[in-house]
Amino acid sequence: MRKKLRTILFSIIYVLLTVVKMFTGVVVGLGEPTYSLVAKTYPTIKNTWSMGEENAVNIARHQGTWYYEKDYWLLSANENGFSGDFSYYLLILVWWLVTLLIFIKVVRFLLSKYNIIV
Repeated sequence: MRKKLRTILFSIIYVLLTVVKMFTGVVVGLGEPTYSLVAKTYPTIKNTWSMGEENAVNIARHQGTWYYEKDYWLLSANENGFSGDFSYYLLILVWWLVTLLIFIKVVRFLLSKYNIIV
């Protein structure tokens, strides 16, 4: 019973971390030094977008994208990094580590199921 409860809690936490990772990101505007924590309107895998200097090449490269068109909700912004930036990056790191552990566990299960490893 405890193992089942632990699995359910782990699954809920992982799903919440996944939602945070997929629907939030850090945007650095075109020619701006401001780091903005944003909530995206649709999921993406990447979490950081920096558009660089304001010039014709960067404008052409990013024009029409959701972050260039500012199709997001601003959660926090600051020139030195947004408030809670360390916590946000730590949360994303934890998500990647948990995903890697899940992948390793699934591969080990499949390898042992087909008697490839003992």
